[in-house]
Amino acid sequence: VNSTLTPIAPASGFETSLKQELLTTAYLHQAEGYTPPNPFRDLLILAAIIGCLVSLTTVWIVLKLRDQAA
Repeated sequence: VNSTLTPIAPASGFETSLKQELLTTAYLHQAEGYTPPNPFRDLLILAAIIGCLVSLTTVWIVLKLRDQAA
């Protein structure tokens, strides 16, 4: 792999411009009151949705089995 891939270096001003762009974006987000996404909240919402789906499926299965037994 080392013989096939040759290492390259970024252009001379790339790192400086990237750093400046990232700092500017971070400053603008901070000034706008941006809050980053909360992965824990998203996971909690997903768990609640899955729990509801499992509950509804269980109720549906129980009702189907009860109808078959009658």
